[in-house]
Amino acid sequence: ELEALLAALPPGTLPTVPTMICLALIAIALGDEERAANLYLRLQTFSGQHYWFLVDRVLGEIATLCGDWDMAMVHLAAAEEKSQSEGLRPELARTLWAQATCELARGGQEHITQATNLLKRALTLFEELQMTDAVGRIRNQLHTFSRQPHRSSPRSLPADLTASETKVLQLVVEGKSNRQIAQVLGLSEKTVANHLTHVFNKTNSENRAAAAAFAIRHRIA
Repeated sequence: ELEALLAALPPGTLPTVPTMICLALIAIALGDEERAANLYLRLQTFSGQHYWFLVDRVLGEIATLCGDWDMAMVHLAAAEEKSQSEGLRPELARTLWAQATCELARGGQEHITQATNLLKRALTLFEELQMTDAVGRIRNQLHTFSRQPHRSSPRSLPADLTASETKVLQLVVEGKSNRQIAQVLGLSEKTVANHLTHVFNKTNSENRAAAAAFAIRHRIA
């Protein structure tokens, strides 16, 4: 229905922007990279503007989904600056969360540490705003990090696994589905699937069970 509404509006006009933003957020939630990328091109014209949500924040989330992390952080830095200067506290909290998601997608201990700090900042804001759903989800993410400490430095992980791949593998051992892993780590299902493909290739595993066995043998789960 939203796509039908968008098609009926003149392209490039302001009434199309809220509709495109809603469609983009749905695509991000579903991990629909192709649709999100198409909307990214159309939303770029409105960078720096605010229609229900900050356009730059949405652009940053799309770039994260598509794996363009450097551009994602450029958009998200712009969104953070605008939300702070205009007192948009809900958008600031969402932007910090989006920055954390981008850092997690990049992988590596340095990025995970940065993501943890961003999540804590976002959590404080969400608690003050009494946005309980976001509070619960971020607490779950932070709890996962606290109970699954890195057992070795990123350079010494077996099979040259990255820190992000290792976290995905640890959750596979717990029997979680890709969707559940995505919810726990705050990633898209597509990103989780990509991490898992890398895990399979690096550990020479044909399936989740074989990968889990590898994790247990090497004491990373």
